[in-house]
Amino acid sequence: MSTQEIESLRVEFSVPFVRGKERPRVVKGHAYTPEGTIASERLAWTAFADECRRLYGRIVTAPEGVPVRLHIAAYGTMPASRPKKDGNSEPFTFKPDADNIAKLILDALSCKTRIDSGGMLRVLQQGAWMDDRQVVSVDICKVARYRGVRPHTDVIVTWPYDY
Repeated sequence: MSTQEIESLRVEFSVPFVRGKERPRVVKGHAYTPEGTIASERLAWTAFADECRRLYGRIVTAPEGVPVRLHIAAYGTMPASRPKKDGNSEPFTFKPDADNIAKLILDALSCKTRIDSGGMLRVLQQGAWMDDRQVVSVDICKVARYRGVRPHTDVIVTWPYDY
C-alpha cells in the first residue's frame, strides 16, 4: 500500500499529568496492571478519541501497515519547596523515566483485541493504530521543569510517516 493512497492525519492532544507506565504487580502468582496506570491510560485514550471526534467526526485508526510517528513532550513543575535562589527552572531529571512515559502513551493508544473462541480477532477498543509494529518513530522529551507550570504531557500522532 503506497503512502500516497493514505489520507494523512495529525492529532495533537494533551493530558493533565506526567506519568510513566508502572511495572506489573504480582499477587499469589497472578500479574495485574496497577490501577493508577490503567486510569492514566484511559485518560490518554479519551483525550485522543475526543480530539479525533472534534477534528474528523470519528475515532481514526491508522490502516494496517501504515507507518506512524509519535511525538511526546512531558512538562513537569518545580516543587514549591525548591529554594528561589536555585532559579526558576531545572532539568527534568526526575521520575518518571522517559521510556516509561512513552510506554504508557503507546499502550493507551494501541488497539485492544482478543481472539474469540472461534479463532476470530475481535476489536475490543479501537486504537490510533492496529498494531504496535506500525509505530516506526517515537520522540520523547522531558522538557525542563519551571515554577508555576502545571504538569502535563503533550502528544502528537501523525501518519503516514515518511522516513
